[in-house]
Amino acid sequence: MKKNKRILWVLAFVLVGVIGLLLYWPAKRRVETVQVGSAPPKGGDVAEQTQTNVSKSMASVGKPPDAVLLNKGSGSTAEAGKNSQPQMQTANEVQQTADQVTAELMQERLDDGNEDGALKLAQKLMNSKEVEVRSDVVTVLGMIGIKALPELSKMIDDEDEDVSQEAFQQWLSVLDELENDDLKQRMLTARMMMLSDVDTLEECVMAFSGMDEVVVINGLLPVIESNNPNAAQVAREHYEHVTGEEYTTAEAAKKLVEQLIKDDQ
Repeated sequence: MKKNKRILWVLAFVLVGVIGLLLYWPAKRRVETVQVGSAPPKGGDVAEQTQTNVSKSMASVGKPPDAVLLNKGSGSTAEAGKNSQPQMQTANEVQQTADQVTAELMQERLDDGNEDGALKLAQKLMNSKEVEVRSDVVTVLGMIGIKALPELSKMIDDEDEDVSQEAFQQWLSVLDELENDDLKQRMLTARMMMLSDVDTLEECVMAFSGMDEVVVINGLLPVIESNNPNAAQVAREHYEHVTGEEYTTAEAAKKLVEQLIKDDQ
């Protein structure tokens, strides 16, 4: 019985020793591994080890290693961007032509209620080589109104088709503001004799609407008798629409005018 107890005690001590050895050996291996891994790199391995450490650090937070290098210069880059913006704006201002600057001044004077000052600048810019500037001139002339009718009449003959058409529309709009039908009639007659486009002529002839019949006949007669075939045809058709009679001769048209004047007296 006593012999069996001694054997059990011996086995217990052996078992404890084996367990202690198993626990001690892995811990020792980990300590050695850390000591060997933490040894400072030598010579040319310093940069490589540093970059490796950076890569591991950035990988742990989900950012690419290049972000570290880029972020170091981000402040300077942002400042450079801010400083370059005013320089770009200045360059754009320098590229503005003299006519463009004058056109802006023309608009400013009109906005300030200085129509005479705006008109003087518009007169200087009417022959500008820049299409956009001439277009701005037409817009300003239209806003000035009746006072700018002579200038608008000239702008109708602009070499650029868009500017010319815009000027014509502005001219018709301003012409409608005239209360003097005789003056309006003379301007329409003169313009029709210079035109060949049928659609444009139709727009002109419609501007006679609302005038006294005598004024309309006096305005259409010179166009009918002109050497402008398109204008003559449009004027003739409108004459027959207004009078209700077929056009025959200039003498017959003049007699009709005389009769209408007697009827009004």
